[in-house]
Amino acid sequence: TVRAAVNTWLRQITRNSQSVEIQYSLSDPNETALTLPWRLTWLPEGWTLDERYIRGDSGTWIFCMTGNDGVSKENLSFSCTNSDTLASFSRFPEPNFTLKGRPAVHGRPADYYEGEHYRMLAWEEVDKSLLEIVSRLDIAPLEQIAESAEPWSGVQTEYEVGHTPEGHTEQTIQFSRGVGEWTWLKNHTQLDLLYVNDPICPFTVPSRTPEEVTVNGLPGLFWPSTTSTEEWFAEIAVEQLSPDAVITCGTEEVAVLTWEDPETSTIFRLRGVAEKEEMLRTAESVTKKSS
Repeated sequence: TVRAAVNTWLRQITRNSQSVEIQYSLSDPNETALTLPWRLTWLPEGWTLDERYIRGDSGTWIFCMTGNDGVSKENLSFSCTNSDTLASFSRFPEPNFTLKGRPAVHGRPADYYEGEHYRMLAWEEVDKSLLEIVSRLDIAPLEQIAESAEPWSGVQTEYEVGHTPEGHTEQTIQFSRGVGEWTWLKNHTQLDLLYVNDPICPFTVPSRTPEEVTVNGLPGLFWPSTTSTEEWFAEIAVEQLSPDAVITCGTEEVAVLTWEDPETSTIFRLRGVAEKEEMLRTAESVTKKSS
């Protein structure tokens, strides 16, 4: 284990014969700062937004480059960690993953890590947020993507959902810095709605051919799941799952509905095991939240 102070953040690298763990934590746990809504503003052509994990005012964006067969060829994560989150933690299954140098991002020193497969850039911004990019890309495009990071200054538009999908229980409602998420659960299977104001790229969607639909008068696309809801839940019923178990479904397998509200520059993706009629009913109940 090696520890070193990097401005506001304490860097800890722990290595064994199987993997390397990298953790950044606040050198002063009482450190507070006005943090900014950092986003990437440029990616090479062909990347899509796969996931957005919200953690208070922090969070992680997961982007992917997908082939025509629906299999992800490349992944890239962009994370922002601030004083609300206190620490970031990453594990790489590469014992030779190591700190290679200290390039500059926005004129500020960054930690550049490299292994056989993965690369990582981590740096502290002017507001003391720690930004990290992890990918298999080489250092040159990684630095170009990092340089595109800027505080987002768009208009935040929050939405609400008026209809709970049949048989589902509401699990999560989150909105932070132009990103919102709703999740519901039925038979251990999650149905989720993700929406983003001013997105950098479209959502990741299935590779199969979609059907054109309409959501509240707006054009949308719908992909049915590869397995019917009856078959899916019948399989779940015979599994011996713990009461709190949640099954993660891949975008390529489940039903997906996407649409865009051009008035607010917001994209939406509803994803899960559900029939078309139920997906559309839920989507059409999505409206702008009154201030």
